[in-house]
Amino acid sequence: MFEVPASAAIAGLQAVVVAALFLTLGYLISDALLGRRVDAVTHWGLAFAGVGLFALVLILAHIATSGSVFGQVWPTRVATAALFLLLSTRKLLSLRSAGRRWRPRTDGWVALVLVIVAWFVWCSPVMRSMPLDVGGDVALHAGWSSQLLNGETTPSATITGEIPNFYPWLSHSIMAMLARILPEGRTYHAMAPLQLLQVAGIVLALFALGRALTRRLSTGVAASLFGGLTGGFGFFALRKLDVVLNPRAEDAFRYFGDLFHHRSYNAAFGQMTPAFPRDIALTLTVAFLLLVMVGLRTKSKPLLAASGVTLGMAGLTGAESFYVGLGVAVFVCLVPNEMARWKRAVTVVVPALAVAALWFGPQVATMLRLSYQNLTVVTPVNYPPTAIVMSLGVTTPFALWGAVRWRSRALSDTGALVVLAWTVVSCGAVLASSALPALLGESFEAIGRSHRYWPLVSLGLALFAALGATELLDALANRRGVALAASALTVALALPSPIVASLALSEARSGKGLLKVALQGKDSFLNLIAPRPGGRCVIAGPTGSNIDGLTWSYTGYRNVFLTTSNARPGNPGRLRWDRMYRATTPIRKRRRDNAILTRGLFDSERWRAIADEYGVDVVVARYSALGSPGFAGLEPDYPVDVPLAVFRLTDCGT
Repeated sequence: MFEVPASAAIAGLQAVVVAALFLTLGYLISDALLGRRVDAVTHWGLAFAGVGLFALVLILAHIATSGSVFGQVWPTRVATAALFLLLSTRKLLSLRSAGRRWRPRTDGWVALVLVIVAWFVWCSPVMRSMPLDVGGDVALHAGWSSQLLNGETTPSATITGEIPNFYPWLSHSIMAMLARILPEGRTYHAMAPLQLLQVAGIVLALFALGRALTRRLSTGVAASLFGGLTGGFGFFALRKLDVVLNPRAEDAFRYFGDLFHHRSYNAAFGQMTPAFPRDIALTLTVAFLLLVMVGLRTKSKPLLAASGVTLGMAGLTGAESFYVGLGVAVFVCLVPNEMARWKRAVTVVVPALAVAALWFGPQVATMLRLSYQNLTVVTPVNYPPTAIVMSLGVTTPFALWGAVRWRSRALSDTGALVVLAWTVVSCGAVLASSALPALLGESFEAIGRSHRYWPLVSLGLALFAALGATELLDALANRRGVALAASALTVALALPSPIVASLALSEARSGKGLLKVALQGKDSFLNLIAPRPGGRCVIAGPTGSNIDGLTWSYTGYRNVFLTTSNARPGNPGRLRWDRMYRATTPIRKRRRDNAILTRGLFDSERWRAIADEYGVDVVVARYSALGSPGFAGLEPDYPVDVPLAVFRLTDCGT
């Protein structure tokens, strides 16, 4: 159990333990900071935000100590154990002093059942697949997270050089934190507990938010169902287990826009394995909506300030949810309320901007110096109107009913106002998104695509659907049998697509190959290069296969030359900075020098000089190059799983 996992099942058990530990820690953090201003269910709804706050503190300490926190095993473990012990002792003493014992209420049991159901629906790959890898950007994020374990202060780049960070780093910090808790944890190991955490986090946040909207349990359950668990009607077209892995394929809409692994317009499908930064950002934003709504109702400045901090953390994770959340914050600060507008702005907007500025500030400064360039090469994912409706399934009719029933309360009820604000701002983002590249330049094309904002619209619809479901249950209050039948039918239409997609994903990505062997701790090519996590190493390896990308994602080591997936012409390393190749070694020279190093060209003295120029620690070569003069005097190691030779020039990474 506490060793490197030998199978997906053991890795899954480890993930459950770690996820439960951090969910509890997040609850204790919320309880310590907000106390009795909110109830226990709301504290559980804020548990994931508490985990994010802890990771934020750790990454700031990591930056301040030049990479020492995540760069070593024990700082994170000691800090986590100490904080857990401190806060749990505090909680027990507070219960004892008040003469109370911890007794779970009905709401608590319902929340627990919802988490278990959500894990059953979305997280079966955690127990069945190792690793939880579906390619694409997952490899980039795994490599960036590994760089934190290697002692880099922030995620930087795939290639050598002093290259500033260019991607929000809080999601990578959470992954690095989880990896350091796991035995011999790699970032790929951390994907499993992160998946469980993210799914539980958004379901609990939606439950607490829905419950707070009407102060009724049924609205909380409905919000979790529609916002976190409901798929579309694509399962009616199924003939076998299936999932759409490529949203841009010719037959991608074979299930009417449903069952998309990624780029679904349905926010609930953000719970698909593995957790992307945008999914984490949305979970944090739901916690923001919960805090801002309760804070406005109770006129509590601490709660409103906490909502701003939580929104700021979303800004440290992903762009789109933060922009829409910031629009909601401005919206609720402008409408009439008993609290003065300037007080609302100071307690919500200012903390959000201050926390987000931890990343945005350095970005702006570097952008003015090096300029952004466009990294987007894939086409947008545009759904036809029928596919949008079909992908949302039963959410749409309930949302329409909820909007009709609650339209007159939008300005008199704080909860309805927050839901309306989110829906209006997210719809505005969809409509205005195409204008962003025209206003800001083509380097901002990625945030100018409507498919990034449609899931946020669907979240607003899910909240209206929760209100509609509550109204329907009220109408059927005297017809209990009909109400139960309607509820059962709704669940029966909501869950099939998510369950099918998750099961099919495990079949499609069963976790075979080099990565699985390495993660099981066996002798392998990847573990020969990096026997343990950590080490700021540089590698030169053959290009033209997936070996170089796989090595990067597993180790986070810098490369002399690397071509990432979906790389733009002239930017194979996928750098965000337009002028960066002028400040570091040009691409053409990198490609040539990498070929010299991996083929052993020239004499050993000149070969060594080129290796020293980049600070190379490991060279990977094909068998056909082993007799080359550059390798004279070097003894290679031969991994058992690939026909490659590994030359270790230093002890880095061992």
